[in-house]
Amino acid sequence: MTNKKILFLWSTVILLFISCGEQDRSVSANKSNTSASIDDDESPNDTTRIVIKSAEIKLQVDDVSANIKTIMSAVNTMNGQVLHYEVNSNREYQQEIACSLDSSMIISHINPQGFMKVKVPIEQSDSFIHTMLSMNASIDKLLVDEDDITEDLTEKSAFAKTKPSLDTNPTNLKEAAYADHQNEVAITRKTDYSKLHYRTRFLWFDIYLQGHSYIEKSKTATIHDLHEPFYVKAYQAIKTGGYAFSILLIALLHIWPFILMIIVAALVFKRTWLKEIKKTIMSWKK
Repeated sequence: MTNKKILFLWSTVILLFISCGEQDRSVSANKSNTSASIDDDESPNDTTRIVIKSAEIKLQVDDVSANIKTIMSAVNTMNGQVLHYEVNSNREYQQEIACSLDSSMIISHINPQGFMKVKVPIEQSDSFIHTMLSMNASIDKLLVDEDDITEDLTEKSAFAKTKPSLDTNPTNLKEAAYADHQNEVAITRKTDYSKLHYRTRFLWFDIYLQGHSYIEKSKTATIHDLHEPFYVKAYQAIKTGGYAFSILLIALLHIWPFILMIIVAALVFKRTWLKEIKKTIMSWKK
């Protein structure tokens, strides 16, 4: 009886150890599965993010035109495209000095500037940035930016896959207007998706070039003063005089009552003045 009890106790202990081992294995398996699932969730998010990469650089260069040609050559080598470029001299007139009786010296301040918008394939972005940093120029500013559009592009991709309604026999005007609106929304979303997807394929680079300012001197012939002929001036004077005379007449017509009062007053005073003169002369004769 005692041996049976001992065997029963030992078998119970062995079963407990086995069950604990199985639980430990299940817990470790659950942990490993959980960590694996977390890694699986995190790693795709980190490696499959969709971004639009852009950059901006400002350079101080010796020759704006020569550097634009160099950059264009680098872009073409990397199968990129120059979207826009311009060169501005920013000429500011300063002074004009007479050198002789028939020539003058014009002094101008030149502040050359250039601007380029380029795109290069995204796989060539690092090479192109390295090329820009290796140029014989002084860098005033460099900015590289990545705009994460993963969620936005995923949403637009889902909308782009939906087929627009093509109901050609609507039952009423409201259904027709709604169908037209849905078609426009679907087309717009597909267009937005295409644009975003296209922009993710390139590095978009804005390049500002600032050249060294300098003074430019140039000679030019002096323009002699020209005078209008006498008959032209006489004709203009006649026209101006006639116009001025008409203005004067109109002004006199506006104040004719005052002119009449002045004339009457002058006549009255003139008679009184004549009478006074006659009396004075008569008094002298006596």
